[in-house]
Amino acid sequence: MIEHDFKTTFESSPEQSLFTPGRVNLIGEHTDYNGGMVLPTAIELGPRIALSPRNDDLVRIKSESFDDLIIRPLTDTPDDHWSDYIIGAVQFARKADMLSGGADIYVQTTLPFGAGLSSSAAIIVGILKISRTLSGKNISDTEIAVTARQVENEYIGMPCGIMDQMAVAVAYPGQALALDTDKLTFDLIALPETHHMAVIHSGKYRRLSEGRYKMRKEECDVVKEALGREDICKIS
Repeated sequence: MIEHDFKTTFESSPEQSLFTPGRVNLIGEHTDYNGGMVLPTAIELGPRIALSPRNDDLVRIKSESFDDLIIRPLTDTPDDHWSDYIIGAVQFARKADMLSGGADIYVQTTLPFGAGLSSSAAIIVGILKISRTLSGKNISDTEIAVTARQVENEYIGMPCGIMDQMAVAVAYPGQALALDTDKLTFDLIALPETHHMAVIHSGKYRRLSEGRYKMRKEECDVVKEALGREDICKIS
């Protein structure tokens, strides 16, 4: 149990724990940052996060996937480390007045990092949702997703759209999210129980901030600037 592992690591029980699903996409590639439609679905794999706020500006992080206990100041800049996503999430939770200081955070996950299943989005959304609960703030899941995207775009420097964050913030396993990324309106669609979906790991690690994804995003940005609009998927 994550509560037991948290207490063993930090010598106190967590104030809140939460599971966030990963996601796979069914329809709509490279359309979410161009104002188009997407159809991702949440999956049963994902991270479980336990968190307790701190009164100082330290963030202590432990993941069962790694040996070391990470201790970083809340004001840390990205360091190309897996804990950057957690630091960014805590920073933005504090900006939104959902946390007043740092945090102790324990992460367990069944999602492989860098496999294209939105492990980073799930961790960020999970931390923001826990912070929302602890603060009592009236913040919608859509607003959580928007803030999570800001963490990736502005703190991490990852040029992603909104699809991953919306999928893991709004949908549950067994549901597909029919999302208009321009208006952030959506429908939740139950997947048929008569069919099964297989997701196969290629064994290749990838980062959205690098490679062809980043190149395609930059190409689309040139088109958007030339046309003076963000929703280029809806041009008729």
